[in-house]
Amino acid sequence: LYRFDPQRRRRLAEAIAGYQRAVALKPDYPEAHNNLGNALREAKQPGASMQSCAQAIALRPGYAEAYNNLGNSLQDLGELEAAVASYGKASGISPEYAEAHNNLGNVLRAQDKLDEAVDAYRKAVALRPDMRVAHHSLGLVLRARGDLAGALDSLRAALDTTDANAHNSLGCVLRDTGDLDGAITHYRQAVELDPGLALAHSNLGGVLRRKGRFEEAVRSCTRAIELAPEFAEAYNHLGTAYYGLEKLDAAILSHRHAIDLDPDSAD
Repeated sequence: LYRFDPQRRRRLAEAIAGYQRAVALKPDYPEAHNNLGNALREAKQPGASMQSCAQAIALRPGYAEAYNNLGNSLQDLGELEAAVASYGKASGISPEYAEAHNNLGNVLRAQDKLDEAVDAYRKAVALRPDMRVAHHSLGLVLRARGDLAGALDSLRAALDTTDANAHNSLGCVLRDTGDLDGAITHYRQAVELDPGLALAHSNLGGVLRRKGRFEEAVRSCTRAIELAPEFAEAYNHLGTAYYGLEKLDAAILSHRHAIDLDPDSAD
């Protein structure tokens, strides 16, 4: 809640108070319990959210949306098996509920059950071809499985004009395929959309130094470190870029920072 701007925080508090009044006046109103659960989850209160969603289900056992929202709260609490069961209930009640399939994929991915996650994401995008978040997640899992062609297709389907993370992810797959110029294009789009995305600055720096564009790489990596001072990979890329510029003392210092932060980070 503290991360929200004051106006949003106030609106959320008002919404929670309103739903609480609704369930006090009409305790057998499942929609109000479900909506209260959503608002509490947004306020970073997953335990209270779980209780509200469970009450909605108790009042209406076939309430697919409440099962989905219960799964979200359980996932926030780290109760992944219970979240899987809840999403399964939601999709069993409503097989065309794309959000439940997508959320199930997220939990299965967190459990490193990648094949099952792919199946869940594929169901989500089959039901909702415009569901960019599911395309994005599917692309990440396909990349993890080594299916770079499939990952490219999914991540291209995930792109829009506002999602920096999707451009960053596509840049990573293009980098993996050896298309460094394509990777640079999408990393640049990512940092234009979200100048505070340290990962994209670091990734851009890493590819620029592979292209021999060491001065640009130093600038990108330095920016990543300004945004995330404990980002070992950015220090590692920075050290390699300094080495390309024959600035050996700076290279050694950067690599030492990387190793101090993550002993496995050095090339």
